[in-house]
Amino acid sequence: CKNGSVCKAGDGEVDHRHQHLGLLSSITNADGSTYYCECSPGFIGHDCSVQVKECNSHREDLVHSCYFGSECIEADNEYGLLDKFCDCSRAHTKDGAVVAGLMCQYTSSTMCVDDDKHITSTTDAYCTNGGTCRSIVGSDEDFSGCQCE
Repeated sequence: CKNGSVCKAGDGEVDHRHQHLGLLSSITNADGSTYYCECSPGFIGHDCSVQVKECNSHREDLVHSCYFGSECIEADNEYGLLDKFCDCSRAHTKDGAVVAGLMCQYTSSTMCVDDDKHITSTTDAYCTNGGTCRSIVGSDEDFSGCQCE
């Protein structure tokens, strides 16, 4: 267990807000017994290796999470409304991979670049699963962002 967490026997749970990450809740040993880590605040995952920051809003029902050391930012969304996003520019997985996505939840194999300017990580300007960027589709076109191969 990492980041000051405590090892416990049995099955752990992944909070419903983080289930989209596909994290394991516990580990099964060779003898069939299971264990999980009781994470310190700010960490999740079976071994507490994923850093998470909750970005609170003025509305109690809106909680946005930023992963892998990313920072909460407020910015205007595509409708001109103030919204929560994550700045992925200094975030990375435990093995050093770059992350992208609205919550910096995806491991990115390529970030798309346009005119030598890095596209912000609040857009879909990245490829995953080993893909590479073929072209960038403008925000005024359908399916804007990076077209991956």
